[in-house]
Amino acid sequence: PVVAGSPASRGGLHNGSRPSISTVASDTSSTSTTKKGLLKAVFSKRRRSALRERAKETQYGVEIDHMLPEDFKAIRQPENLQALWAPGSSRADRAVVQNIPQHTIDTYYEAAEMSLVSRNSEGEIDGYLLGKLQSQRRTHVIGLITACAVIPRARRKGIGRRLYHKFFALCRAKGCRFVRVIIPRENSVTIAFHRSLGFEEDDYSTELLE
Repeated sequence: PVVAGSPASRGGLHNGSRPSISTVASDTSSTSTTKKGLLKAVFSKRRRSALRERAKETQYGVEIDHMLPEDFKAIRQPENLQALWAPGSSRADRAVVQNIPQHTIDTYYEAAEMSLVSRNSEGEIDGYLLGKLQSQRRTHVIGLITACAVIPRARRKGIGRRLYHKFFALCRAKGCRFVRVIIPRENSVTIAFHRSLGFEEDDYSTELLE
């Protein structure tokens, strides 16, 4: 399996089915051989061509799945981590301080039950979230998000938000009502994203009460 947008990305990790895309066929039955009719025929052909090209475009964040061992193995490859954590071209992306956490095998097995991947229409990974449950003061369990990244071309499409909401749902199913994520203070853009999800800041992290 490969990550969408990485140097190794070609066929990708396919899921065996491609979503059908509806297109509108142009009606050319009234086209004549006059100049006006020929122009209509040309524009109609161009429109059909544009619709076909649009149908071929990769759709990002098509599905959110549990992370499999082979998914994590692909993600932790250096070229794929670089692709996922690469700074984007937008001003907001450039303002984010990238701190790539460690992605060891132990990291995955500690978080396997709660970790997620986002896949595009080609079945390739375009984002992921590493999260786990952690005992807190021996009285309750909290959810802890240790990493979340989306490839630059798939950002601003709600994928990170969908990954978080899916993680929240998994936490609620386990009877967990708190989610914590630690963010460097200089990452104002990332902090703003978490505030928009309902997180509140404390001395060293942000925390969500559901």
